[in-house]
Amino acid sequence: MKRLYYFADNIELADETIDDLHSAGIKDNRLHVMGRDKQTIIKHNLHTATPFQERDIGYFAMIGAGVGLVFGLCLIVVLHIAQIFLLNPITPFLLLGIMLLFTFLVSLSGAIYGFTTENHHITPFNEQLSTGQYLLLVDVVEPGAKSIKKRIERHKGIRQAGSESIFMPAFT
Repeated sequence: MKRLYYFADNIELADETIDDLHSAGIKDNRLHVMGRDKQTIIKHNLHTATPFQERDIGYFAMIGAGVGLVFGLCLIVVLHIAQIFLLNPITPFLLLGIMLLFTFLVSLSGAIYGFTTENHHITPFNEQLSTGQYLLLVDVVEPGAKSIKKRIERHKGIRQAGSESIFMPAFT
């Protein structure tokens, strides 16, 4: 999967381009618009970017899960060694549960922190977004990316801002 980024100078250009992409068979869940004025985007019946596209929730949740897993493993090693001094030994299931709980809590903390942080993929576009331009996020399958690019480039006032390969979960 590939994500294409395009700038539109105004919402009418974004709306026209999105309509053209709909006629090409691209569904709404693959087309999102970001901009300073979310009400205008909604008024034009365009899909606004999701919190996962605007914020670094998933990124920091994954970092938190990794850190939590490492610390959770260290904790169960310490608890396992400490069993020598305890009268009742700790069962392996309890140790595993403690590790998983620790991993979950640190991952949740990472997600909460990510909710307060702007997505690192969108940060390079802050200047243009602050001037009132709209950012189109178009998710396409790799083989069809060239034809979609050509279709978008036919629209005057739409400029390519970049592209990247993305991971899309199976259940989207």
